Amino acid sequence: MQFALPPLTDLAAFGFLTLVVLAVTGFVGALLYLDHRQTMALIASGQYADAKRDGRAWVLAAGLVLVAIGVGQAAESVAAGMPPEGLTLALVGVAALVYYVVRRRERPSDVIDA
Repeated sequence: MQFALPPLTDLAAFGFLTLVVLAVTGFVGALLYLDHRQTMALIASGQYADAKRDGRAWVLAAGLVLVAIGVGQAAESVAAGMPPEGLTLALVGVAALVYYVVRRRERPSDVIDA
């Protein structure tokens, strides 16, 4: 049985993809480590109970990203002469933004890890 090597372009693409996955994993790991160190520093200084987490920032970021991706996909498909795709993704992003605006009107003391 004889094995054929894949073309060099496939190997280069696989290598590049592997590097991207490793870079993203390293970045996420660094963010988690820094968040852990911050939490440990707050606990050590006795200020952890004072620092309430507000999860609304993640909702805002996710909503903006979803709207951008959905509108981009819709514009790309319209430019290619196809029916618009990605509108569902954009509407989910709009829903996240509406949720953020509604929750923003609450008092900060009412906010619990959203």
